[in-house]
Amino acid sequence: MDDKNDDGLRVHGEQKVREENNCRMKELLRENGIEFESIKGTYQERLEREMELIGSTFAIKF
Repeated sequence: MDDKNDDGLRVHGEQKVREENNCRMKELLRENGIEFESIKGTYQERLEREMELIGSTFAIKF
């Protein structure tokens, strides 16, 4: 496992199962008209982008 994906949760479940669950979740969101953004990058990059999205959605400044 490389640092890019090391958020401490990747050890739970097989890769195939996680990928299937991820695809199904995205499918459900689309079916229900729920907007989402897939975030990629290092742990730090994902955290920063998540904070940006939450901040802009809920008018919160971190």
